[in-house]
This record gives sequence, C-alpha cells and structure tokens, in this order.
Amino acid sequence: MKRFALYLLAVVPMWLVVLLLPVKASPRHWYTSKAWWAGETIIALSVALDAHSTCQGFGQGLREGSVLLYGNRSCPAAAGISLGAFAGYTALHAAEWHVGHDDPNKVIRRLTPWMLPAAVAPLHFYAAGHNYLLEERK
Repeated sequence: MKRFALYLLAVVPMWLVVLLLPVKASPRHWYTSKAWWAGETIIALSVALDAHSTCQGFGQGLREGSVLLYGNRSCPAAAGISLGAFAGYTALHAAEWHVGHDDPNKVIRRLTPWMLPAAVAPLHFYAAGHNYLLEERK
C-alpha cells in the first residue's frame, strides 16, 4: 500500500500538470518532430542504463539507495519503476513540446525539445555510472 501511495504522489501531479496546460491547436504533432524523438531517445537510454545498472549485483554490505525500491534490487521492480518513470517523462516531454513549439521566440522554440532530456538524462546517467562503478569494486 505504501508503494502505491508513493506512486500516486509521483504520477498524479504530473498528469494534472499535463492535463491543465493550455495547449494551442496546431497542425503539427509532437511525434512528427525529429528533435523530439532525439530527446526521447536520450531519455530512454538514460533510464534503461539506470535500470540495468540497478539489476546488477553489488558487493557485500551495499544496499540499494532508491526510496522506491525499498533496498530491494530485484530486476522486475527496477524495470517496473523505470517503465513508470519513462512513461511520466514521455508525457512531460510531449507537453513541453506542445507548450514551446508554437512560441514566437525562436530560442524557446529551439530549446523546448531539449530541456527535459537535459534535466533528466544527467541524473540517470550519474546513477547508472555510480552503480556500475560499485559493481567493479566488488
């Protein structure tokens, strides 16, 4: 029950933000943008590497630091949490594209497909690198 409550605390605010954002009607869709797909690839790669590194065995005496995994490094749990995170990031990334792609400011139009990948990817790449380094030390 505690895990479900944490899930709701993480997911419900994201969906409220996505659903309440004012979106202008436009003939172009996010899934036709090459920049959006490149950003989505960066997000997917970083989340997948983080999940893979979490599934790897750590040395004796080390435990998983993720609050969502409760110290358990089971691969199904890591995959489920990573899939949920990726779905949330995808929704936020699509909403970000809708907000910025029709903006009259050229700088904002160019930066919006890259802001969420630039924020999310370093966190997951850092966590994956940290886990892989722990694996090498065992």
